[in-house]
Amino acid sequence: MFRILIKDLNLFGYHGVKENEKKDGQNFCFNIEILISKGSFLNDDDIDNTVNYSEVIKLIKRINSSERF
Repeated sequence: MFRILIKDLNLFGYHGVKENEKKDGQNFCFNIEILISKGSFLNDDDIDNTVNYSEVIKLIKRINSSERF
């Protein structure tokens, strides 16, 4: 098992329990851990078979900005 860590990804979002948290927004700090099971990609030099960190971060940013929790 391989572990990828993205630490201290700070984003602003409109999430919370209280109405003012949802209305005014606040800062959030994300720490993401991705676990990847060992597979045949270990012997593969194809860059398309890797995890693209920037795409993972883009996905998190898109969810944070488009959803409210």
